[in-house]
Amino acid sequence: MNYSDMIDSKIKFRKRYVPTADINATKVWNVPITDSDRENYAPFLSLTVHNKSGKTIQVALNSVGLGDDSLQLTKDSYFLLPENVLEVNDIPFYTLAIKNLDTDENIDIATGSTEFIEVIIKNW
Repeated sequence: MNYSDMIDSKIKFRKRYVPTADINATKVWNVPITDSDRENYAPFLSLTVHNKSGKTIQVALNSVGLGDDSLQLTKDSYFLLPENVLEVNDIPFYTLAIKNLDTDENIDIATGSTEFIEVIIKNW
């Protein structure tokens, strides 16, 4: 069975995620994909990340942030420079983690801030 067959047998899924709090320097944001969404719609096959912050971030598929602020990494990890967009297609993933690589400054998500990170995932 190929991935297109898997897509045809599932309901199409598209969801947008944005952090609700600052991502502190060197810290990880585990994108809150629910167990229910994973069970009903995964694998996810399309990812778009808009990095509208002044910091470089690391985007890691099938990864989670660990308690020591490191990432449990797989081979599918990308570095995204400030004010850029990452698009990844046809790499199945179930979890997603984003790390602020700046060692001094937070990604300020506060109300009124011009900094933000937007994640869009799809299963087609």
